[in-house]
Amino acid sequence: VSFYGSNLALWEFPNEKSTYHAWFDSGGGGVGDAYDWSVLYIMDSLREKIVARLTVQAPLRTFAVMAASVGTFFHTCMIGGERDARGAVVFTELTDLSYPNVYYHVDPLRPAKKGEMAKAGIYPTVEHRRKMLEEFKTAVINHSFSSPCANLVREMSTFSWVKLQERLKPAAEKGQHDDHVMAAAGAWYVTKFVRNRIQRQRKREEQTTLVLGRFGQVIERRDGRQGAPKPWLV
Repeated sequence: VSFYGSNLALWEFPNEKSTYHAWFDSGGGGVGDAYDWSVLYIMDSLREKIVARLTVQAPLRTFAVMAASVGTFFHTCMIGGERDARGAVVFTELTDLSYPNVYYHVDPLRPAKKGEMAKAGIYPTVEHRRKMLEEFKTAVINHSFSSPCANLVREMSTFSWVKLQERLKPAAEKGQHDDHVMAAAGAWYVTKFVRNRIQRQRKREEQTTLVLGRFGQVIERRDGRQGAPKPWLV
């Protein structure tokens, strides 16, 4: 897969002991200063640190192929993004590519209705964007978030909350971009969900006993949790 030049930055190579996740902000697919960039950040989920970045101006389906390639390189990490019209194109292409690890957001306060299928990504409502950016701002102020990306720092210096029709709206200054900020904010926002899932998985693994056969093959997995149902009775 071509990345159209030096558009992929790797600050750390994948570590076999690490778990990663990615978040993208999709541009319009055009080329030139007037167009937004499509940005994908890869984050180490437990260390809460940006380790790689893809920044490119390319058709959205082409960007999706690049994102799937980078995600596969980082242990087939989970990929998420906003599900607006442009993001939906990226998710559709990821599905067509059979990429197996895509983020599905479930709002506990608004559970899916009976028969309703979950959709990939987060729908970019005002509430979701506010939560993402507020949590990202807090993480930056508290030095919880770590990134070596100079492009992100430059965008953060021109990004603020502006008053629009009696409301404060987060936006970049006129003539500036917010692609890196939105991608990084999304990556930080889902970190807690990914981290909690990893911790639950590791706890289950610690409570599982493997029964090995004569030649070392696994013939049974026993769940050590008290009262755990037998798999053949579920």
